[in-house]
Amino acid sequence: MSWKFKDKILFSIVGFLGAAVIYLLGKTVRIKAINLQHHENIKKSGKQIIFAFWHNTLFYFAYFFRGKQIYTLSSKSRDGEYMVRSLRNLGYNSVRGSSSKGAAKSLVEIKLKLDNGYDVGFTPDGPRGPIYSTKPGIIWTAKASGQPILPMTCDFKRKWVLKSWDKFIIPKPFSKGIIYFGEPIIIPKDAPKEDYAKYEKILKEKLDYLRDRTAEFIDKMD
Repeated sequence: MSWKFKDKILFSIVGFLGAAVIYLLGKTVRIKAINLQHHENIKKSGKQIIFAFWHNTLFYFAYFFRGKQIYTLSSKSRDGEYMVRSLRNLGYNSVRGSSSKGAAKSLVEIKLKLDNGYDVGFTPDGPRGPIYSTKPGIIWTAKASGQPILPMTCDFKRKWVLKSWDKFIIPKPFSKGIIYFGEPIIIPKDAPKEDYAKYEKILKEKLDYLRDRTAEFIDKMD
């Protein structure tokens, strides 16, 4: 998409400020990682990771995995451009597309990034919901690439919850928080297309379970 010069200036400013806020705020959070071994074991195996997390947890994960050159799938919209510029300043790469417009092309490109040794990140309910829903793109990517899906979530003792479609979460300064990793999901290479819905359900159930368990841990925190 072609943007006007004033738009490009605005994107640069917002991208810088967005990255700065994520970094400075994220640095104050006291985080505890649960089941981090799932992440470490995939890395030790030589596989790449397909990170899967709900859209409303994007803020802190953008901080936690900064600088690792992970590829994300971002929409070609104005909002997507703001996000891309912020993430780029935190050391991320992007493939432009969405679950609707240009989906097939962008998913093939994401798969190629995995083939070339990069990790990728998916928000199955992004970019516009419905909240806590899954779509077949991530399932196709895992099947085609042979790489595992790593479900994960995060939550915080003190946080702001925005009045957006996804109830976007921003941790408050110096809050305690938890990142919870689930067991990896492997999609068989020979899985037929009619089984995609089954694996979407499995992914949703795992992400919902992690979200609920994380909330329980948070409630018990001092």
